[in-house]
Amino acid sequence: MLWPALERLLPDYPDVSVELSVDSGFRDIVADRFDAGVRLGEHVDKDMVAVPIGPPLRMAVVGAPAYFARHDRPKTPHDLTGHNCINMRFPTLGGLYAWEFEKAGREVQVRVGVRSRSTSHA
Repeated sequence: MLWPALERLLPDYPDVSVELSVDSGFRDIVADRFDAGVRLGEHVDKDMVAVPIGPPLRMAVVGAPAYFARHDRPKTPHDLTGHNCINMRFPTLGGLYAWEFEKAGREVQVRVGVRSRSTSHA
């Protein structure tokens, strides 16, 4: 996503030097002396200006055929809590990232794979 924007910008500004730092955490780009930052989604500090650099992303839930040969296919986002899913941990969000879904303007967040890693306290 970044390259198409740079490809249009760099010919007009040949003296611009581009350095990339890839980090899944939220950084203070001013304190860290960056001129710009790129983030997925809407998590932007209130004093920052956000400008889209590409089209909206559409994510998909996928699984290997061998996995689904042993497990039922999820029919709803909440069905994913009973599946082994890959999670991302963002220290700045306070733990594991909740998967985000939207249908007909209604947003749903699901903490995936919870059942396969938790224990019952009944």
